[in-house]
Amino acid sequence: MGVMIAVQLVNILQYQADRGEQAAYLLNGQSYPLEALAESSLFIIMFQAIFIAESIAEEYKRGTFKLVLLRPVTRIQFLIAKSAGVLVCICFMVVFTTLTAYGTGFFFLGWGEQLVVQGEPLFSEGASIYGGEGIVLTYTAAFAYILPVFGFAMLLMFIALLSLNVGITIGTALALFIFAPLLNGEITAYSIVHIMNAFPALFINQEASREILFDTGVIFVYIVIFYIGSLIFIKKKDVLL
Repeated sequence: MGVMIAVQLVNILQYQADRGEQAAYLLNGQSYPLEALAESSLFIIMFQAIFIAESIAEEYKRGTFKLVLLRPVTRIQFLIAKSAGVLVCICFMVVFTTLTAYGTGFFFLGWGEQLVVQGEPLFSEGASIYGGEGIVLTYTAAFAYILPVFGFAMLLMFIALLSLNVGITIGTALALFIFAPLLNGEITAYSIVHIMNAFPALFINQEASREILFDTGVIFVYIVIFYIGSLIFIKKKDVLL
């Protein structure tokens, strides 16, 4: 967690050094959480990869699976508990990132008079968005970010169960995060990494309802497919040997 705060401070200081070259509408404290969330995506994904790899691959190697499944716990309950733990972890990281970003942003940049996204102020019914309305919009986008990250996490959980290797799980997460954005064409719309980067912004755009429905459908397909895949695999896996 300290790493994420350090990244926020470095990014703010770099922004202040370069602010003379920025757009007319400068970044401010109430706008920084959205920027910080985008900047922290890699750290959130890698933390999830490590968390999943440790809770799946390492527990299998240490024989923890045996201790759990020798008790009256079904493999379905076991997988649901693991998935719920991952979801709680994602929620905590998103809330932590936005709260600390409000703090660091306000301290170094001031609160500001309007919500600014990518150098442009946001308006609602002709009036600038700021204050409480801006906070609600920020957290709407932030919590929207949780859904595609959870979809990505379910993919990583399947890979962790398939490989039972910490290095492969973490390496796959890093490779997907780096190389998936290089995809071109219609397939990009079905990339969970692309959706993860673009989905929160759709909740800022008030005319993106169709895109929100489409992306939500794709995310749930990822969650369902990889949950079922993990369930089938863990049912077949003989962890009691």
